[in-house]
Amino acid sequence: MRSTRDFRNYVREWALLDILGVLVGIAGGLGAVAFRYVIGLSRLFFFNILQPRLALYVSGYNVGIALLPALGGLIVGSLTMKFAPETKGHGVPEVMEAVALKMGIIRKRVAFVKVCVSSVTIGSGGSAGREGPIAQIGAAIGSLVGQLLKLPAQSIRLLVVCGLSAGIAGTFNAPLGGALFGMEVLLRGVGLHDAIPVLLASVVGAAVADVFLGQEPAFITPPITSWSPYELPLYILLGAVFGILAVIWVKLFYAIEDFFDRLRVHPYFKPAIGGLITGFLAAPYVELGVMGVGYEGVNMALSGRLPLDLLFTLGILKIVATSLTLGSGGSGGVFAPTLYIGSMFGAAMGILFNTLFPSLVEHPFTYSLAGMGALFAGAAKAPLNVIVMIPEMSGDYALIPPLMASSATSFIVSWILLKGSSIYTLKLERRGVSLRMGRYFNLDVVKVGDVMTRNVVT
Repeated sequence: MRSTRDFRNYVREWALLDILGVLVGIAGGLGAVAFRYVIGLSRLFFFNILQPRLALYVSGYNVGIALLPALGGLIVGSLTMKFAPETKGHGVPEVMEAVALKMGIIRKRVAFVKVCVSSVTIGSGGSAGREGPIAQIGAAIGSLVGQLLKLPAQSIRLLVVCGLSAGIAGTFNAPLGGALFGMEVLLRGVGLHDAIPVLLASVVGAAVADVFLGQEPAFITPPITSWSPYELPLYILLGAVFGILAVIWVKLFYAIEDFFDRLRVHPYFKPAIGGLITGFLAAPYVELGVMGVGYEGVNMALSGRLPLDLLFTLGILKIVATSLTLGSGGSGGVFAPTLYIGSMFGAAMGILFNTLFPSLVEHPFTYSLAGMGALFAGAAKAPLNVIVMIPEMSGDYALIPPLMASSATSFIVSWILLKGSSIYTLKLERRGVSLRMGRYFNLDVVKVGDVMTRNVVT
């Protein structure tokens, strides 16, 4: 009798989490839609309304564009420091910390403030992506639902992952990728019991976003039906190179963040300083995606319209611009910039391989896609997520095998060089919180009620 009753309670709790996962998925999808629209309004204000009034040409160069990220930085600095300091930066580490150390509790104001500051950062021309903000926004929604229903800590943590996954799935039209992002990056692995609510939330979030935003892929790739197995060593070589590049990217990102942390300037003004430098560096390439999310530049690389020297230039500029934007206190994600950087250097390697082996490498652009996956796998330590997510975002599933080879190789190389750290976990590790491999388990913050067995059979 007792065993049957326990099983029924277990099924009831699981069904409740599944239902809540769907509801959080709806909210996360709507959050992704709202965030996209707010970014559009922000960009409209800065580039269509404000920028013409700031037009200042010096030797044919519009200096006014360079001022836009600085003005955005002034707004962001004041909002983050006054209302929610945890909303600066790329957001995912803060969600990981909430899950690991704070029982999934995220302050109620975080979602609203994150929408505001991230949309201003991206809309004004700061170099950042949407994944970090929507991860924090969706996670905050899931946390709020759990808190309102007074659920146990483990259930709140799971709803946080549901919200994060739904938001990412809705933002990138990648339901499976969104679910894997939550399970691989946030939970560092998950059992089947916990995976079902996350999968439901992710697919519902993507479906809700599709209703409003459509199903157009983020990346436009020429049609490819096959790849040569003889190219596999080249993809592995690309992965090894990108594993080293991932280390450089992560190290430089945090070196610039450290510089701004030491800078003796009021925190209100630091994002403006980073934005000003970013503006002057990126303004000549505003049409190529160094400012903002950057997908227009990625699509140009995929179409083969960018020469070799420009590919290297854009890749380097995006590394510096993103590090300046987020390291100074701006708000945005690192996923899209990482894909941009990977696409530029990947396309460059594809051109080099095509020059060296013209009969073997028929489609150099495929190395651009492989570069995206390899760099993110190395920087974020999430190879499974990116192997699934990039085909979802591009609509091209034929390149999964070479994507697996390059991403796995990059993961191995960067894991060895960074000793298991990632661009997400390193921020926490520098504060003494270790989340390198496996889930964080700290007995100091685990309540007895979360782990005790209540129905003991004697």
